[in-house]
Amino acid sequence: IDKKQLQLDVESGREALYKVSNWVDSSTVYYGNLEGYEVKGMAEREENWSPLSDYFSKLYLEPADNEGLYQGIDIDNAIDIYLFFNLIQGIDNVSGKLTYNMFVAMKGNEQGGITALYCPWDMDRSWGNDQDLYDMAPDRNCIMESGYLNQLMLNGDDAVWEKIFDKYRKLRSTVWSEESLNAMIDEYEADIFDSGAFLRDKERWPDGAYADPTDKLDVFRDYVMERLWETDDYYERMEKLCDNGIFVRRSVQYKDFLGRRFIVEI
Repeated sequence: IDKKQLQLDVESGREALYKVSNWVDSSTVYYGNLEGYEVKGMAEREENWSPLSDYFSKLYLEPADNEGLYQGIDIDNAIDIYLFFNLIQGIDNVSGKLTYNMFVAMKGNEQGGITALYCPWDMDRSWGNDQDLYDMAPDRNCIMESGYLNQLMLNGDDAVWEKIFDKYRKLRSTVWSEESLNAMIDEYEADIFDSGAFLRDKERWPDGAYADPTDKLDVFRDYVMERLWETDDYYERMEKLCDNGIFVRRSVQYKDFLGRRFIVEI
């Protein structure tokens, strides 16, 4: 991801590109804490940090300004990222209010303000892959609870949840359908196993951790399908309870809330 790809005019002083290279809480940017961010395609000068700090300062100085929040994000991009991280269980990217392994582009919009675009770049810990492959329950949800979209949810915006559910249903009937994802996995299976690439890799790096090549992507395919169904259940639960407060919505993340053991942080 770079300024050319995103058509950013970084010389304008308004547009900029940053890389989230460590776990960060965007709320701390308001207090001048830029640790965890890197400027990309620009010199490491104080003025090049202004677009980022100004953007998040507005979020925490005017959190109730829903109209301003909508102008500060590409709503389709924000919802796509929100849904995507949850579907793939992107624990390399989101953990509550913390984010990691993504680029944040500040891009001028037609209203004369700045729109933030989120671009993930490192997602190897996903689809149940934490310390060991598939050691994460398929019903675990990874929710992004930071940025302008999250603030709209906290504000109880009437339209935002409807947009989220509509987009999820559209994705599930097209590119996230069982048929579409199975076809994609078929292509990966041909590239990795039927081509002999898997066995060549195993021969070249014999000390690596390898699954049984006769399984191909069967285990992964089963996990993906189960994750899809669990995600369906999650958004079905959320659709019934999204009008409630944040603690109720967080409880919906858990398939069997009453059977869980955890600490509630206030």
